[in-house]
Amino acid sequence: MTIEVRDHINAGFPMAWEWNRQSKKFSCDESLSTLLSCPPENPANLKDIAKAVAPNQLIHLKEAMNSVAEEQTTKVLNLEFLLEDKRCVAQVMLWSESNNKVNGSLEIILTLPSKTEEAFLVKDLFDRSARAMIILDHSLQVIMVNPATCHCLGLASCELLGLRLPKLIANTYAGNFINSMLKETQQQGFWRGELLMNHVSEKVLAFDTSLVLNKGNSESDNYYIIQMETTSFSVEEIANNANNLNWKWTDKQEFFEQVDKATKTINKDETITVFSLKASSSCNVTPALLEWLIAQNLKSTKTKVKAGVISQGIVTGYLVSSRKVKIINSQLSDCLYQLVCERPQETKVTIKAEVGVSVLGADASNSSQLVNNSIKAMVAGSDYRSYVKESDIDCKIKYYDQRLAKSNDRKRRLVEELKIAINQKNIEAVYQPIVDTKTLVIAKVEALCRITLAKNMKCSTQELIEIAEENDWVNQIDQEVTNQAIRDLPYLEGLFENPELGVSINRSMADGRENARSLDKTYHQLINSKIDLSKFTIELTESAVFAEDTSKIQKIYALSDKGVSIAIDDFGTGYTSFSYLSMLPTSIIKIDKSLISQIDENSDQHLMVKMFTDLVHQLNGKVIAEGVECRAEYEQLAKIGVDYIQGYFFSKPKSLIDHKPTLGVIASHKQELLNNDVNSLGTIVNRNVPKVRSDQRLSDCLPLFKRNNFIVVVDNSRFKGTVSEADAKEAVSPYIDTKAETKHDRLTLNKRVNFLMTKSINQYSSRTPIDQVLPFFRNNPNVVIVVEGDKGIYLGVVTIKEVLEYF
Repeated sequence: MTIEVRDHINAGFPMAWEWNRQSKKFSCDESLSTLLSCPPENPANLKDIAKAVAPNQLIHLKEAMNSVAEEQTTKVLNLEFLLEDKRCVAQVMLWSESNNKVNGSLEIILTLPSKTEEAFLVKDLFDRSARAMIILDHSLQVIMVNPATCHCLGLASCELLGLRLPKLIANTYAGNFINSMLKETQQQGFWRGELLMNHVSEKVLAFDTSLVLNKGNSESDNYYIIQMETTSFSVEEIANNANNLNWKWTDKQEFFEQVDKATKTINKDETITVFSLKASSSCNVTPALLEWLIAQNLKSTKTKVKAGVISQGIVTGYLVSSRKVKIINSQLSDCLYQLVCERPQETKVTIKAEVGVSVLGADASNSSQLVNNSIKAMVAGSDYRSYVKESDIDCKIKYYDQRLAKSNDRKRRLVEELKIAINQKNIEAVYQPIVDTKTLVIAKVEALCRITLAKNMKCSTQELIEIAEENDWVNQIDQEVTNQAIRDLPYLEGLFENPELGVSINRSMADGRENARSLDKTYHQLINSKIDLSKFTIELTESAVFAEDTSKIQKIYALSDKGVSIAIDDFGTGYTSFSYLSMLPTSIIKIDKSLISQIDENSDQHLMVKMFTDLVHQLNGKVIAEGVECRAEYEQLAKIGVDYIQGYFFSKPKSLIDHKPTLGVIASHKQELLNNDVNSLGTIVNRNVPKVRSDQRLSDCLPLFKRNNFIVVVDNSRFKGTVSEADAKEAVSPYIDTKAETKHDRLTLNKRVNFLMTKSINQYSSRTPIDQVLPFFRNNPNVVIVVEGDKGIYLGVVTIKEVLEYF
């Protein structure tokens, strides 16, 4: 029976076969043997299938069979076969249940054009292509051109055929240009760059060109395929307009005048940063074109940078920048990215750059030193260098000042390590409990990230997040943490004994192509999780929410409409606008740690937190206080009416497995905090005693004694000592504010607090029972006890007055 190939197309019956790797035995359906043109007395074997597969695809079949046998998996491949002199595509399915046997099936799904038909199609595509295409033989003679080439060069095909490539290329290139182009093509298989071609009108036209080598069996069988796209400018036009390139200066003297003028206008927090830039390209382009491209970008740059040329091939510029090292490099990076890395749509030339930098006040004191130092840094072979936005962009920044160089080199290395960590998904989700203030039940967890770098570099997670935002990578981190949080949520519910446990996920809204799609990706991640969406909270930074971006607001509403809670993170620290709280579907605000630390009843912090809490409650929202580190802060926030507490007082962020003891720790807190009979110093501490820093002057302290007969010295939230009113008055001249006062008397007010304070004093934890300190007051009623939180944070003092009031 004869079986035609066309009878098998989409017939729905795959032809099965089996191969024993150990015995080398092969068996198959009779229909497959017939299709492979094997007679009944000599059935098909594995070699017959291999012979029918297109030679360039046979390796894929072999690899798949070995993989299936070793891993006992299933694979499906679409391979080209030659059956009955007809080319077709067959779907091959492979599977195995042991190391010895491989099962397979073959089903023809479509036929392919014959070689003759394929050649006709290729020729038709060649002729119809909008790109100019030329095919050269091994001696670089033109053997084929398409109509687009004729149109671009203004020549008929009969005028082009037989010409050698050097006759077509403009004579502006050096003599070895073609040889170097061919050498690169032979080494890499292709060449890419700008090619200047002669037009019939004698104009020189620029083409974005790729040259591909098609190797034959011998050198005489080699062919070169050229594809060209015209650009919207010519090199001649660039050269003719060289004087109108938007440069602010064209020699050193003009540059010095501009910098000196700018120096007179900067304030004390600003400086002048000068850079010198030498550009090159992997494409073979002229210096004129490189300068033109940089000048075009200068017109559209958002950074306030001025640039010009001071000698051939060197672009020098300056910008007014912050004095802070971190901000200098960030501003310079943005500037250079726009000048060098972005490019007009009409050209695909990639610019490389060596950049030297000098900073006024750091390594130079005048404009001459600035430009000289920047050029020296540019040509120096420094071990330290910085980066421009994305680490794979070839623009090296080298600072003349070694302190700046080392600092920014560290950041460059962090960028490289972070990129590796993200690509390898060395990102772990860690969880910090969010505890209900009234019941002390873990109501939610916030999913945070812990990033492991291959090289052990000291850095904070926040620093890595900032780098990720700068480089448009933070969305990848957010996605990975979200995936892990979705996976871990059922386990967290069991661990914290709360089937209604919620999870908060951060979303950065920093500018960037990837970050712009962050909310869309989050939406699909949560929808696809099949988890009740009301369990999820999306935390957005306050600056992101209040950016008045209509598209962001629409996406926030889309999430809210599906039941996802929307929280504003770091509330009270940035761009707060209370009207937005009613305009957006915000159900939670998270009050920043800066407003929580050392909060007491008479502080401005207390007033602000209470105001925020009352307002949000009126809008039917909830309030979370972040960064709570001690019992005193918890108690103040509980009195205010904050709904949830998050911070080290309950738990630091931990991985899923490390949270096993957390429930027990919170249970111990619960026993103490919800027991009103606990008589500890934390319940009677006086937080209203005036405080000063150790470096303050006596003149700052004297007015404070009107409130109390002693003041407390506190540095960085840590107790240092006390100063009594008697000691302060003794240190100050008695003639102050009298007619006998002299300049020397007035100078006594400048004495520093640290020279007067008493360092020896009793310090106790806020958990200490009141009964334990009563003996001190019996023996010395004037004793002062300093009360500290669990982390050694100063909370206040206890005197005999507070003890008597308690009893």
